[in-house]
Amino acid sequence: MEPTNPRPKVLRTLGQWLLPLLLVASGLVLGVAGPASAASANGTGTMTTKTTSVPYGSTGHVITFTYTAATGGVSGGGVHLTVPTGWSAPSTTGTSAGYTTASTGTVSVDGQTIVVLGVTLVAGATLTINYGAKAAKGPGATATTSVGAATWIATEKSTSGGTETTLAKSPVITVTQTLSTPAAPSVSLVSPSSIVVNFAPNGNATSSTVTIRLSNGSLVKAVTGNTTGTETITGLTPGDAYYATITSVGNGTDYFTSAVGAHSVTITPGVLTISARATNVTVGHPLTSRPW
Repeated sequence: MEPTNPRPKVLRTLGQWLLPLLLVASGLVLGVAGPASAASANGTGTMTTKTTSVPYGSTGHVITFTYTAATGGVSGGGVHLTVPTGWSAPSTTGTSAGYTTASTGTVSVDGQTIVVLGVTLVAGATLTINYGAKAAKGPGATATTSVGAATWIATEKSTSGGTETTLAKSPVITVTQTLSTPAAPSVSLVSPSSIVVNFAPNGNATSSTVTIRLSNGSLVKAVTGNTTGTETITGLTPGDAYYATITSVGNGTDYFTSAVGAHSVTITPGVLTISARATNVTVGHPLTSRPW
């Protein structure tokens, strides 16, 4: 009988144990990177969205948020995202306006907060949260009527036993509004070639533009930057008919410039005339003939 060599058997046994471990550690199992051995600190990673602004009170929104894990990854951790007041309440009911889904983990809600738990990601891997999802034929989310920028506060914990900690930067979505169309201003004469225009400024506007046109629509002049609600227009031609309109100017960030407002009544500057009635006036004594 030839002597047996136990080495091949030992190597085969070691290979059977080591190969799966190497595959898991290298992330080759299931074609994705496996979790890191040490999770990142709580409150790390980033949360972003491509949605930066929406009109106030608008409907049908599906907003996608992307969380990207930091170095060290997430192991059984969680992410919270708070929806600002006035937006549709987040929900796990498919037909609700605020129906929310996530690409991994389990979704629940707590008031206005979206909760995603059981999240495992390696560094650089992502979790997507769809708020207002229409996968179950929901209507999509409705925006608040409060105009301005609002922060969607995001928190993260990197392990199941970690503490939810606010991220260094959370997404900001600005709710915008186009300023209402101004009412017609009042106009009155102040001289043969001047008129004064009075109107109520929009409190959300940065300024107003006063535009003067001939009655046929031809532009005469546009005065920008008015903040008082009163504008005196000079240099008009007596005998021509004019009207005025107002445009409210927004800041371009959350309030946008209005449409041109309704026009005033037409007004025709003219030459001021003074009429006097002639009277006979006798001063002193009347002249009389004297005999010389």
